[in-house]
Amino acid sequence: MEIQRGFRSKLKSYLDISQEFTLELQISGPVQCSYCCMAVTPQDIPYCSDYIVWSGHTSSPKNEIVYQDTELGALCTINLPLMPNQIKKLVFLINIEDEHVMGDITWQKAELKQKGKSIFVFQLQGRDFRREKLIICCEIYKKGGDWRLAALSCGYNKNINEIVEEKKAISTSAPLGLGTTVDATFFSNKPIKSKERRVDLTIKGHILAEPFATEAKKKQASVKLLPTKVIPIPIKRKKKNR
Repeated sequence: MEIQRGFRSKLKSYLDISQEFTLELQISGPVQCSYCCMAVTPQDIPYCSDYIVWSGHTSSPKNEIVYQDTELGALCTINLPLMPNQIKKLVFLINIEDEHVMGDITWQKAELKQKGKSIFVFQLQGRDFRREKLIICCEIYKKGGDWRLAALSCGYNKNINEIVEEKKAISTSAPLGLGTTVDATFFSNKPIKSKERRVDLTIKGHILAEPFATEAKKKQASVKLLPTKVIPIPIKRKKKNR
């Protein structure tokens, strides 16, 4: 079934959401792209760095989302019943890394399949875009207890780093007292069991800089890309002289 930009519908009307399905993203044209699936919370912030899958991090902890590079793009295998309750949306991003823009592509395509059968096909031409460097191709989101698909292909002239800065990405999977952040507003969503006040000093960086960097496409076993970390420093309160 061919769908148009702006299409939204419940997935259960077209497939068995208790079973896994795939979403393949493709772009044809003289551009160098990166692809990513990012799980987000109801507050529209990334749920956890473990649930951002791309060519350098190909699966979430329980294989709820599995990423695979293909000849023309990327294939994401999705298993919704395994998804943590805190995740309300899966965002599928395409980022152009070189000097080109989305208007330079020949076409962009997204196809959802289950058990090899095509369910949805969403395709746009280069002329449907302008000077966007990054697009949200599709979203799979939960509303009223139902998982739905939205065909968007909405573009941004900003790069991925700027998008992440706006969303204030927070990691929920880091060890106690540590986390992933993009600026000094970080706070851990895990309780800190201490009577001491803590000051979080942030090492500046971008949680999603690596997935969309050209260097990250090189699969080097000896190099492990690490997210930005926060160093918690306990500070004891001084007694005031009375």
